[in-house]
Parts: sequence; C-alpha cells; structure tokens
Amino acid sequence: MMERLENVARDINGTLHGDGQAVASYVDIDTRRMEAPGGIFAALPGSNTDGHTFLPAVAKLGAVAALVSRRWFENTATDRRPALNYLVVEDVEKALWKLALAVRSRFGGRVIGTTGSVAKSTVKNMIQAVCEAGLGAGRSTPGNWNNLLGVPLTILGITPDDRFLNVEMGSNAHGEIPMLASLVQPEIAVITAVKAAHLEGFGTLEGVLKEKASLGHAVGSKGAVVIPSGDAMLRGEMKQFAGEVMTVGVNADDDIQIVEMRDEIRVSGVFEHRGVRTEIKLGMPGLFNLHNAALAFGVGTLLGIPSQTIALGLANTRMPALRMELQEIHQRTIILDCYNASPASMKSALDVLVKLSDGRGVAMLGAMYELGADSD
Repeated sequence: MMERLENVARDINGTLHGDGQAVASYVDIDTRRMEAPGGIFAALPGSNTDGHTFLPAVAKLGAVAALVSRRWFENTATDRRPALNYLVVEDVEKALWKLALAVRSRFGGRVIGTTGSVAKSTVKNMIQAVCEAGLGAGRSTPGNWNNLLGVPLTILGITPDDRFLNVEMGSNAHGEIPMLASLVQPEIAVITAVKAAHLEGFGTLEGVLKEKASLGHAVGSKGAVVIPSGDAMLRGEMKQFAGEVMTVGVNADDDIQIVEMRDEIRVSGVFEHRGVRTEIKLGMPGLFNLHNAALAFGVGTLLGIPSQTIALGLANTRMPALRMELQEIHQRTIILDCYNASPASMKSALDVLVKLSDGRGVAMLGAMYELGADSD
C-alpha cells in the first residue's frame, strides 16, 4: 500500500488525529518489524500484553502513525500519548480487515490463493518463483502469515510495483478459509491436499474437506481451481466447483501430467501439458515435491506464462526454512523438516530419509499436535 493517512482513515471509518498528508507504506503489529519508514503500528489487544503499551517504542522507531482503540485514546491524557499521528477506531482488528479489503479492491494484479492440509508453504514458494519469473515483482505471504492476522497484513504490504498477490491460507477451525477467501478474492485457487491434520478443530476428514474446498468454491465461475488428481476426496469435490478445474498428477487425462520422475537428492522429471513436454529440475529432495511443483506449473499455465519460464522459476524456488532443508554437518546429511507435522507429511519425510540414508538413517521425531481423538 502507499496511502495518505486521510485516505486510510476514510477506508477504516476511523478518526484521524494528525497529519492527513503523511504517507503510509505498510502496517504491522510487531515493533520488531517496524524499522522501515512509513509504517502504521496496529495496537492490538493481547491476552498477555496490550499493544498500546508499545506506542512509545513505536514513536522512537519513526512510525508514521498508530492505529489505536477509541477507548484507549479517550482514556489517555494528551500529554501521555507519544508523539504520533493517530488513527482511532472502535476495534483495531476489524479496522485492519477493512483496510486490507480496501487495498485488495484497488489491486489490479493477478491473485492466487493456496490452502491444503500439507505443503502449503512449499507450493506457495513455488508459485512465487514461477510468478516472479513470468510476471515480475509481486507480493507473497511472508513466513507463516497464513492466518486471520497474517493474511490482511500480507495484503497491506502490497506495493505499487507488484504484479501479483500470492497468498497462503491456513485454518484449524471451521469457517476460517471462507473468511480469508472473502478478503483475498483469488482468481486462481490451489488446494494441495486433504489429509488428517488439525482434526481437533475439524473432527473428521470430511470436515477438513469442507474447509479446504471452500477456497475452490470462492473463485466462482470466472476463476480456476488447481488440485492433485491423486487426492480422492478432492477429486470427488471437483464436480461441485463452478470454475475451471485443472488436475495435476500421473494420470493420462490430467491437465498437467507428470510423465517422468527421477528420485535423486534433488529430484527432477518431465511434465506434459497439451502435448508439450517440459523438463523440470528442483533443488530439493522428495518425489512428492514434483507433485507440488506440478500444482505451481498449473498456476503458471493459467497465468499464460511459457512452460520454459515456469521451469526456470521452479528451478530457482527457495524452500521455506525447516521444511526438507538439507545440511551437511561432519560429513553427515541432516534433513531439517521440523516446522510442523501431520501424519501425511511425516510419512513423506520418512520416505525421503529411507531413500537417502541407504539403511543408515536415524529419525528424531517430536510431538504431533491438534489431532484430537486420533492423536494416539
């Protein structure tokens, strides 16, 4: 975003106390990320610490404004408020959403949304690399900003030069993906998989399917949905999607068919789309990553990016930290895959370990949470 404070106040239906001509370039809720100029600090109420207590630090960092609650503003004496421009609202979190919705409505680039039980971040990074290769600069979800706060913050980081918006959406309770989809308004939806994850919140696999598939329904008849044909639950749901459905996988009738797979420490293979074959090389282990790459390849074709350009982007994909990350320590290969876990992702990681270790592998496994009655 690049907005004058008077326009920001209008978008959020707030009251501005300060310089309306000052320009804001981003919004954040964490003072540790507020070093760049032009920031608005959103003072969210927290279960442990109220964001308003950080306003003196924000003022010293040179933030352009603070987004604060009306209750705090009216109950704090003028001489005790740090020297800042103030955007005063009834509810800071709701104001964040209002502002993100306004910024999204003015964005004219391509918009992709990704969800699924596993591989969301990996596929999001692959899509980012493909879009950067074919479209230019764009905005993608940073780190794990895939929740009800991270997604609006992602949108609020859009710059005037961005050609695409690439958003990862996570959920551990019913109704979160529909909410996020209404904010992101993707033209292309990617659903990576429906697996046993966050069952504590969803109850059953059918509950997971309903939540994840809601992103596919959100694109409507003018959009497109990219899914893996090997996921039986998604394949059954695809008939209900109003938009174009693109399948990827090893089947002859898949729109993006994986016709060759080479299981090396850095996997490679061949994809076929409309009779044209493209060599794919990835800088990461695991044959499952070829399936992830096929999803990103499908997005690239829907965006009109040439297949060789897509392949170049995939080759340059940067893996998210702690996800199948390879390190060499004392002549031993360490596979760091410890960001998060579900039964499906754990099995895939162990498959890679078996392949690479030649019978001399050691797996160190941590706890796996949010599986409810299926935890044991």
